This record gives sequence, structure tokens and C-alpha cells, in this order.
Amino acid sequence: MKIDLKEVKKIHFIGIGGISMSALAKLSILTGHEVSGSDAVYGGWFRELSALGADVAVGLRPEKAAAADLTVYTSAIPDDNVELSAARLLGKPVVARNEFLHMHEAMYKKSLAVSGTHGKTTVTALLAHIMHEENTNFTAHIGGKPVDGDNLLFCGKDLFISEACEYKRAFLSLNPDIALILNIECDHPDCYGNEAETVQSFNEFIGKIKPGGTLIINGDTSYEKVCIPAHVKTVTFGLSHMNICKAVNVYERGGSAVFDVLYGDMNIGSIVSPLPGMHNVSNVLAAVCAALCLSVAPDRILQHVHTFKGVERRFEKKCTLNGADIIFDYAHHPSEIAAAIATAKSLCRGKLRVYFQPHTYSRTKSYFNAFTEALSRAPFLGLVKTYPAREAPSDGLNALDLYSAISKNRSVTYFDELLGVSRHIIKTAAPGDISLLLGAGDIYEVHKLF
Repeated sequence: MKIDLKEVKKIHFIGIGGISMSALAKLSILTGHEVSGSDAVYGGWFRELSALGADVAVGLRPEKAAAADLTVYTSAIPDDNVELSAARLLGKPVVARNEFLHMHEAMYKKSLAVSGTHGKTTVTALLAHIMHEENTNFTAHIGGKPVDGDNLLFCGKDLFISEACEYKRAFLSLNPDIALILNIECDHPDCYGNEAETVQSFNEFIGKIKPGGTLIINGDTSYEKVCIPAHVKTVTFGLSHMNICKAVNVYERGGSAVFDVLYGDMNIGSIVSPLPGMHNVSNVLAAVCAALCLSVAPDRILQHVHTFKGVERRFEKKCTLNGADIIFDYAHHPSEIAAAIATAKSLCRGKLRVYFQPHTYSRTKSYFNAFTEALSRAPFLGLVKTYPAREAPSDGLNALDLYSAISKNRSVTYFDELLGVSRHIIKTAAPGDISLLLGAGDIYEVHKLF
């Protein structure tokens, strides 16, 4: 069923409290739609959505779905959900979040999609910051909250910037003019059996680029894995010399990366990255490369990069306690954990303590050995009870399994609740120390307990 959003008045969102769904709900309000929504729990976005005029509440609201012209649902919603059933019973259209995202994308003159296993939110937010500082007519749908910013920037309808997530192959709903691929690893074992299936999905995503469009791809980690059709212009970025956009003269200074940016034979200039850690060199390069493809002047790009403040839960220094820095990072994949620990080590003047909350049982089982190896790099390691998300314990392994494996060779502390984590940090934190809290679950709530 083809749906014209211009003819839709009322939209109901099932799972409206999620980071992506709340942004789409805001966008719908700002484009003239009447919005209602529901979620299983009270979310941080409820107050903002209510202030914008949305009718949001906790619990099932089949009457709202029945009254809406269109119902949008997240991938976590089961097919027998009573709100979906209420809409379908009346013959009302229902669409998944990714399909609704494409419906908005199609209304813009040009679109850019940021994909990859790691770094999507950081790169999307940085690129949105650059375009905002340029006073560009664009909209950005961001899968996180920039520091001092929002998960939606609505500044016009010339350009649509969005994250393109590979979970359940959601990014295959998009048809971008410009696509970024930051890296490719298997991060969703509940969707992909192996890395080959993940790569095939990214190949299909590349095939969704519009004829004459551009693929911006990490030439160091992804380029050899994919098949690029002849009709797509390709721009590579990375640290190696064969890339079109590359970082040279790279070194670390106080936890930040300092480097020069070359684009072809042109020296763009020098950057002191506002994003700590060597892994963020590629993320900054990707955003710079995309901004150049969008015709932003090189000197202006560098100026705007320097004023970017980062994204919440992406190596975010949330507070200082007893002279110690309390840093949160969304890392929930072994590669991300290793990068976060390495960055923290480069910054720490005292003791580094790492607290990790596994996210889903299936991911813990699929990458169990890689988790144990990455976590063993932490000088102090605290493991926090698994955040199950959409899963049951029978779907894999948990934090206690990691504890049993790692504690055979070293000391590990296990926490069954977040209160225990906060108490341990308060008790041990001292000047110069870093407490690094890792995970995509509710471990972020620890900062509220200090």
C-alpha cells in the first residue's frame, strides 16, 4: 500500500519512547501531523514530546491506533500486539519504523545515510553539527543525543541525514543519494548467522544507492569486503595512503588525536579531534569526507569540527566524583570495548576501573571469547548483571558466565544491581582515577545514584 504522508493527519507510534521513534515522532509533529504514542515504560523523551503536543502514555492504547490514519511500530513489537491488531482490524495502514523513515527520506531533494557497525551516531551527529553551523536547509535523524543537542534537527527539507542501521536489515528500506559505510562487523547474532551474511546485507544496501550516487567507505576496514556497482561513485577514507581522504601525521596528545587531512592532492588542514581515542580518527574523517561531498568549504569544516561537543554515552565524561572522572560509553561489542579501554588508559593519571554490563544473551554467547579477551585488558573489571533487552536467558550466556571465565585468571567483581556499582565507585574513586562504565543497557542510570 502506497502511503502519501501529505494526506495523513493522525499518526500513532508504538514504542514512541525509543531514541529513533521519538525523533520520528518529533519530525511528524513539526511537519504538521497529529501524534499519539505508547511505550512499555516511561521514557526520557515523554516530557519533550508532550511539550510539542504529542499525546503519549505508558501502556497499551489500541483505541489510539484505531483512531489514527497511520500506525508506526518498532522492530521490538510482536506481530500480535493489540495496538497493531486494532489498526489492522479497521483496515488502517501500519508500517515498521524503517519504512516510515524512508517515507520521510523520499520527501527530500537529497538524502545521506550513515551505516556501519560502530560509530554511526557519532558521525551522524558530527555531520549534522557541521551542516547546522553552515545554516543549511536539512533535517537530521540521529540515533543518540548530542551533548547540548537533540536527536532531531529540523532545519529545512533540502537534505535528509539519517543513521542506517543493519539490525533486521532495516537500512534496506532507504534509497540514499550518498551512503557512508564506516566499518563492517557482525554485531547482531539474532539477525545474522555470520559475517558473510552481514557483508551480503551491506552489499544490498550499496545497491540501494540511487544511480549516480556516491558511496563513502572506510578503505581500511570495509572496502575489500563489499562489491561496488559501476554506477556508484566511490570515495574512500582512512589512514592508509591509498585512500582518497586520509589522515596523515597522526599522533596522540592528551587523549586526543592530532592529524592532517588530505583529500586527493589537497591538504585540507590540521585537526585536533574533539573526540578522544584513535578509533575516532576514522569517524572524524568520515564526517569531513561527507561534508566535502556536500560542498562545504574545507576551512569551514575544520572550524565546525573543533566546536563539536560529542554525543551522550559516547565516551561521555558525565561528572567528577572525589576527583575521579566518571565516563560512560555505549560500547557493547568487543571491538568497541577494546577501543574504549585503550582510550581511557591514555587519559588516566591514576587507577582505571572498568564496569561492563553485557547487552543481550545472544551477543554474549556469540562473541564470548572476544568479550573475555577485550575485558581482560581492564586493570580493574566489574561485571554488571546482563541487560536482556528483547531476549530471554535461554537465548545465550550472561554476565555470570563471563565472570566465571575471566575470574579463572584474574580478579573480577560481580554486581547484581546498579546500586552496588554506584556504591563501589563512591568508595574507591580518588583524584586522577577514571571510572569507565560500558554498555548499551541501563548502566547509564548509575549517574543518577551518585
